[in-house]
Amino acid sequence: MQHFDCIQETLDRTTLGSLVVGDLVNVERAQRIGDEVGGHHVSGHIDCTGTVSQLVVTPNNVQFFVSLPDSTWSRFLVPKGWIAIDGASLTVVQVEPTQFSVSLIPETLARTTLGKRKVGEKVNLEFDGTTKTVVLTMERLLPGMLAAQMAAKAPM
Repeated sequence: MQHFDCIQETLDRTTLGSLVVGDLVNVERAQRIGDEVGGHHVSGHIDCTGTVSQLVVTPNNVQFFVSLPDSTWSRFLVPKGWIAIDGASLTVVQVEPTQFSVSLIPETLARTTLGKRKVGEKVNLEFDGTTKTVVLTMERLLPGMLAAQMAAKAPM
């Protein structure tokens, strides 16, 4: 058995504070410099929690729907982009204002805790850092850029 320290920020943003002895969590060692990158760049910094809202089971696949805590988070989701759910990096399938979905293959279901999740349970969400940076930068800069453009076009 291993143990980990958690700061208050982690407990405030994640499901870790609600765990009890015996609960399973996904743990993966940090990547070392020089290691091959074979997937998405996940930092492990959780943004918020979501709620499993629907599970659609078909042969060799589970479409896993997660409700967002509020619609402001959906701006960081792009179909075919990525999101980490409970530390597992997954490709986004559908994006709606208040929820999104990913597809879970048998390997993911077998090797992570996601195969044990039920509707109504909370999950940890880490949004793509590059998408967050682009969106937040544009939100910060675009109003000033538009104002400058409009001022430049205004008649003298």
